[in-house]
Amino acid sequence: MKYYFIYLGRFDQLIYIPLPNDESRMDILKTSLRKSSVAKDADMDYLTIVTEGFSGADLTKI
Repeated sequence: MKYYFIYLGRFDQLIYIPLPNDESRMDILKTSLRKSSVAKDADMDYLTIVTEGFSGADLTKI
């Protein structure tokens, strides 16, 4: 987030939202990919591992 908005008084508080853990990433991926043409035999465990550090928004763009 740009600090410009904070200095203008647009936000009174910053709230830290951590990145999703392995279980949460897998749930987000399953939900997002259910609507896509990804192969049904996709290795979800592998996708969960290689997406470490991705935000929920990043995961839904896959």
